[in-house]
Amino acid sequence: MTQFIPFNQLSLSDLEQQLKTQLATSKAVITRLGQQGNSSWNSVVAPLQECLYPLNLTWSLVNHLQSVADSPELRKLHDDFLPQISDLYVSLGQNQQLYQHYLTINQEEYTQLSQEQQKVVDNELRDFKLSGISLAKADQETFKKIQQQLSQLSSAFEHNVLDATESYSRIASVDELSGVPQDSLELYRDIAHKAGYDGYMITL
Repeated sequence: MTQFIPFNQLSLSDLEQQLKTQLATSKAVITRLGQQGNSSWNSVVAPLQECLYPLNLTWSLVNHLQSVADSPELRKLHDDFLPQISDLYVSLGQNQQLYQHYLTINQEEYTQLSQEQQKVVDNELRDFKLSGISLAKADQETFKKIQQQLSQLSSAFEHNVLDATESYSRIASVDELSGVPQDSLELYRDIAHKAGYDGYMITL
C-alpha cells in the first residue's frame, strides 16, 4: 500500500529536529564507514544509502513545502540548514576513505552485483569525480566554497521567483474572460473583492 505523507501533521519544529538528528546520524555513519576495513556493498554502500534516505526525504519535504506553503519561518528553516546540507554532500563527495571503498568494490565485487547495484556504484564513482575527489586539497576547499555559494545563490533565486509569482496579479473585465467557467469567474471575483478591487483578479 502506498503511504502518503501527512503534510497536515508536519510542523516546523518537527522538521527542524528531524534535520538535526538526521544530519548528526549521517555524519557519524559516514565517519564509521570510512574508517572500517571491509569494502563491500553490504558493509559500505547499503548502510550509506540507508542512512542518507531519511535526510533526503526530510529535506525534500522542506523544499516542497517552501514551494506550496511559503512562510518566513519556513524560509528561515531552509536557509539555516542549506549550508549544512551542502557541506555534507560536498564533503561526502571528497571523502577519500569512502572513495577507496567504492574503488575496491568496483574492482573486486562489481561483477557479482545486480544491474541496479552496479548502476549505483557507477553513479557514486562519477559523483566523486564531479565533486573534485582528484583535486589538490587547496582546490577542493575552493570547490567547496564555490558549491556553497552556488547553493545560496540558487536558493535566493528561487525565493525571488516565488515572491514574484505570489505578488503578481491582474484586474480583468468579464469581457476579457469570455469562455472561462462560472466557478472560476466567481473565484476571481472573490479574490478581487478581498483585495479591495472591482472586477476579477487573476493571480499566478
